[in-house]
Amino acid sequence: MGNDSDNGNVSDVSSIGSNNTPHNGSNLSSTALITARQAESHLREQLSLSWTDQRGLINCATALNEAGVRKAVQIAKTYQLPLNLIHMINTKQGMKPYVGADAVMFRLQIDPRGLRSIETEILQWATTEKPEARARATVTFADGSRFVRHASHSSVSENNPSWTPDFITMKCETKAMRRVGKAAVPIPFPVFEDFAEFKEWESRHRDDVVEGQVRESMNMAEFLAEMFKRGYASVEEMAKRVGVDKLEDIVDYKEALNAIDGDDDV
Repeated sequence: MGNDSDNGNVSDVSSIGSNNTPHNGSNLSSTALITARQAESHLREQLSLSWTDQRGLINCATALNEAGVRKAVQIAKTYQLPLNLIHMINTKQGMKPYVGADAVMFRLQIDPRGLRSIETEILQWATTEKPEARARATVTFADGSRFVRHASHSSVSENNPSWTPDFITMKCETKAMRRVGKAAVPIPFPVFEDFAEFKEWESRHRDDVVEGQVRESMNMAEFLAEMFKRGYASVEEMAKRVGVDKLEDIVDYKEALNAIDGDDDV
């Protein structure tokens, strides 16, 4: 069903509802293939738990209070994500939500468009002499919609000092898949693995990082102004574009705007 070549991998997941469906080729996670009904049932079970039990499912380095758990639960409800695929990171601006790479694969699998295939192609293999790789990833849905994204990775951006050319290439392919998955499904939150890799890189290159460069947050008024500039005429239209019932449900306006603008480069 899937078929591999020297240049790329193709995963045909047209029969995604079958428990016996093989999933050859590259993928974002080891998450088993599921149906939308199974996903809904799983989420309902998690949402029925007490907030203290829900806290145990959420990925967070510190103990979340009830307000933090409620924020994660709202994200789970709005974007149909299990709580165990949500990460809450403590920042100077408070708890900031991230989604794991598994969450991107989860949403791809239950997408109503019907996930048809995930394809990766290595455009440049890393070598000892030139430890830099480039890859392309493509997601295709049964309705014909198609998303393509590229990524690169090299020894300069790699945090593992024991890297090998194959490791650099594999990491590049994984990055391309995360990017195309994020483009294909509307989750307006950054991917935790990208954040973790950046923080590790930042700690290894702290002397090269300019102090005081902090991303500014955005309030609702600023978000409305930016959306009007982009041609959205009503609050209802904006909420529909972001994927929420009302704008007050948006956890991070800046991330929501970035999700709308970003990933347009193919």
